[in-house]
Amino acid sequence: MRTFKRLTASALLLMFVGTSLMATNPAFDVKIYGTGNPVIFIPGLACSGEIWTSTVERYKSKFECHVLTLAGFAGVPTTDGDFIETVRREIAGYIHSHKLNKPIIVGHSIGGLIALAVASHDPNLVGKLIIVDAFPFLPAVQMPTATVETIKPQAEMLRSMISKQTAEQYRQSQPAVLMTMMSDSTSMHKILEWGLASDREAVGRAMYGALTTDLREAVSTITSPTVVLGTWIAYKPFGATRESTRHAFEVQYANMPHCEIRMAEHARHFIMVDDPAWFFQQLDEVLLAEGGL
Repeated sequence: MRTFKRLTASALLLMFVGTSLMATNPAFDVKIYGTGNPVIFIPGLACSGEIWTSTVERYKSKFECHVLTLAGFAGVPTTDGDFIETVRREIAGYIHSHKLNKPIIVGHSIGGLIALAVASHDPNLVGKLIIVDAFPFLPAVQMPTATVETIKPQAEMLRSMISKQTAEQYRQSQPAVLMTMMSDSTSMHKILEWGLASDREAVGRAMYGALTTDLREAVSTITSPTVVLGTWIAYKPFGATRESTRHAFEVQYANMPHCEIRMAEHARHFIMVDDPAWFFQQLDEVLLAEGGL
């Protein structure tokens, strides 16, 4: 257990051999691996931080990897309040209290949205951003005229539906959903387990928050160099092309300076699972360039 007090010789030895350390926070749990410049990893909806296991194994010899699991997800105790804002505020507090010097943030899906929220609220707090298949305002991808107010009724219906699901209903509905998000069946089974261990009310609040958070203007304040990793092949059966999907990303991130969009060719939503070689190539370019600074 990490206490964040002065490290003893034993603690230093544990860090040297790569044993994970853990901290607890109201909005998330954290496991910390390795030493070096700090990188914060934020998983997606109802996922454990374990989704980043292979990523951490690759980079923990050079970076101090802070791997979050958000409250209510994958067995972590839930918390109340506005999901996105609560997590944003607690991550900012975590960075301040543990004196992390401009940590790089890697966020997947809703984790990417949270990374954008942290960086736009306090641009001087974070270093580079790697956003994995996330948009500043998801509803506008399908409905360009959508606003937070017009989407609220649908978001509330979805929150209610998710919150009222039984474990068996969730188990039956999720495989079809996950098949659109990834190709790897082994990882799919694990993600289903994390979802079953998640608090359904927390998942509903998180989804409501993701749908009713519009950061398209707010991202204009972000000064961090940012790489956005997008996907498109899952939407091909519905008429989407690489070009049309890339355009959707470009429109959403139009107000964000220092932002580069890169499109995966073979991965679905879980890029780090479906095409790890391409994913690691992108992270290598960001993290290992000049030590990731």
